[in-house]
Amino acid sequence: MKYFKFFIIYCSLSLFSLTFEVMEAQETVTVTLGAGWFFEGYNVGLKGSFGRFQISGNYGFKYLLGDKVDAYGLHGFYYFSKQNIFSDRRVWYARTGFTHMVWSEINRKRWGWFDTRIGRDFNIFKKFGIQADVGFLYFVYNRYYEYASESWIDEEIRLKEKSPLWPCGSLTLFYRI
Repeated sequence: MKYFKFFIIYCSLSLFSLTFEVMEAQETVTVTLGAGWFFEGYNVGLKGSFGRFQISGNYGFKYLLGDKVDAYGLHGFYYFSKQNIFSDRRVWYARTGFTHMVWSEINRKRWGWFDTRIGRDFNIFKKFGIQADVGFLYFVYNRYYEYASESWIDEEIRLKEKSPLWPCGSLTLFYRI
């Protein structure tokens, strides 16, 4: 069942990316520095542009109960609506992707989630600006390493018992190279 969810989401993302035409020339690489609400922490990333579509990879970290938590993400963006006066890029975007989070070397706890958001670019200059987005995330897995048996154990996600969807959001600075 777990692999079926990954397959469905992979197919959805593939179809999403193939349904839109490349309609405008844009900068090819964007560097980002941001902060996400609760789960993401602080992050740095790179985006590659393909017309109205972007693919982003990022690394984030935060400190939770005194331990460092690392997050690795891969996201797809689709830009729509009107163009900004400072740039050829559209101002509104839809974002979806996957994030894998690791909680310290001592605990060896890992989470994974898919998120879907809507956001807006606010260009300050032609190549520099701020992105703000909000949406929901869905936890896919929660695992921890048990030292006694030296194996990974899947744990029921306690957060899902209250609600399968959790709010998320981020504020990001970007610079187009």
